[in-house]
Amino acid sequence: MTTGVEIRAQIDADTIKALLLINGGAAVALLALLPYVLTRAHLHYFGKLIMFALLLYQVALLCAVISNRLRRICSLEYEKAGMRPSPCTFFGLTLSGPCVCIRGTVFMWMSVIFFLLAGLTVFAGGITVPVQNDPLVGSASVLG
Repeated sequence: MTTGVEIRAQIDADTIKALLLINGGAAVALLALLPYVLTRAHLHYFGKLIMFALLLYQVALLCAVISNRLRRICSLEYEKAGMRPSPCTFFGLTLSGPCVCIRGTVFMWMSVIFFLLAGLTVFAGGITVPVQNDPLVGSASVLG
């Protein structure tokens, strides 16, 4: 029978996998779109926004990897302290767990935030793209 600790560890592992999947998948999707956008002169600004979003997705991926590494160190911290590690203190405030665990959680949320920022960047750029006739796509195209 699995314990609560094992179940929570599996949920944490699945969360990191999901962050890697959504950020990596979004980056690949934008990379596939980029050649089309960069070959259209009127979409160059949108292409720059896509490249900026790609950078944000890379930062989000890096944050997810760092979070996973810190999560492993957090697990070792709990094991070393017999499942009762001393809590982190930050500016005189006592937090709920060890500092390394708090940092891991912060990096996990940073990955989510960078994912959202990248998506909003592409969305904001995409709604400003003028609709024009594109011979490659057929009649009017939102992308160009």
